[in-house]
Amino acid sequence: MSIIEQLREYNHKALLLDGYDDAIVGIFERSVFVYDFNKVIDILMIRDNMSQTDALEFFRFNIEQPFAKHYPIFIEKQILL
Repeated sequence: MSIIEQLREYNHKALLLDGYDDAIVGIFERSVFVYDFNKVIDILMIRDNMSQTDALEFFRFNIEQPFAKHYPIFIEKQILL
């Protein structure tokens, strides 16, 4: 069973970002999808031929909605030395 199917069992209202399945890294409290922020930016840069600046701006204005009900959350992984 895929992670998408798993979450759909618990919360069929959880919003799935169309075209960003490769950036899903998990689910949070069985209620929303968790996406890798950097992978979302990479997808925008590669798939939509955006610069990093344009991808970040697009993300902030068109994808990120931190207070929307059932909306995914985004994490930014960092390597700590």
